[in-house]
Amino acid sequence: MGLLPTMRNSADVRTLFLTSCYFVFTYILWCYDEVLPQWAVLPLWLWVSWLAFVGATMTHNTMHCKVFKEYWANKVFQMALTLTYGHPVSSYVPGHNLSHHKFTQWRRDIMRTSKMQYKWNFLNLLLFQPTVAGAVTASDFRFIRLQVALGNRFAEQVLREFAILIVTQGFCLWLDPWRFFLYLWVPHFIAQWGIVTMNILQHDGCETSPVGETLPNSARNFTGGMLNWFTMNNGLHCIHHLHPTTHWSQYERLHKEEVEPFNHPALNQPSMIGYIFKTFVYPGRRETFDGKPVKFPAAEVGDDEEWIEYPESIDPEKLKMTPLKVFRFLGDSVVLLGVKLVAPIYSPVMNLVG
Repeated sequence: MGLLPTMRNSADVRTLFLTSCYFVFTYILWCYDEVLPQWAVLPLWLWVSWLAFVGATMTHNTMHCKVFKEYWANKVFQMALTLTYGHPVSSYVPGHNLSHHKFTQWRRDIMRTSKMQYKWNFLNLLLFQPTVAGAVTASDFRFIRLQVALGNRFAEQVLREFAILIVTQGFCLWLDPWRFFLYLWVPHFIAQWGIVTMNILQHDGCETSPVGETLPNSARNFTGGMLNWFTMNNGLHCIHHLHPTTHWSQYERLHKEEVEPFNHPALNQPSMIGYIFKTFVYPGRRETFDGKPVKFPAAEVGDDEEWIEYPESIDPEKLKMTPLKVFRFLGDSVVLLGVKLVAPIYSPVMNLVG
């Protein structure tokens, strides 16, 4: 194991730079808000909130395609990303990689847009994240507890990320509750709301692909240069579904080669802000990419279907979360952080199922 980590792709210098920017500007906002000119505080807060959202997009990229060659470096970086948007990044895998990507817009996709049925389309945008959050959280916990029961290393990493998040945010809350709320919690909430809400921007009104396939018209792409520079090509979504483990730096070329010649022109939007205004504000009509009213087939509407595949030796009912189990899980995470600092090779995941 080398002392210094090695990047798999040099383009991720941008990833590391923007991650560093989040911590630097959050520190400036926290420590110097009282000495900064009053006119500068709000723009700085908006910039930090934007960087928190950028952290969420980097989380998305990292959980599909690792930044470093070394295992340990990726795990450390994941803990840093956890602090940029206030959520354990490994928990991105169940709801996004394994549910959304495999079953896009079907009932096994717990983030499908058919859950939103408001006549006023603006509410479908505004309330998408809180509508799917409960199901996503419950699904995440079931999946994580399954990995704990199976003794997978994934579970230990999730516990580490939970622990570093709880300890860090608890310490900041103790230091200054008001600054914690304004400068950490609110930007993190904006980031989490934004990254989940991207789902309705990129898939609502698109064609539903058969399970295991990606059709050219199954995702909406936002091609603006500034957006894709800051989000590492997260706007180019269809090509991401076609090649989810390909490095983001390849997406612009692949989008032009494999998506643009075949998809409907309306699915390549030059401006995300313009699309949001037109679709959700004025005239605010919920339409398919070819201008028809959105109508969901029966197969996409209704209760969630279980997407997790359980071994015969595991009883799914025992993995369902109760408030007591949630608190125990979080407590175990904090204990694990302390233990790992003292004994890094200790692996207690098999003891954390309850």
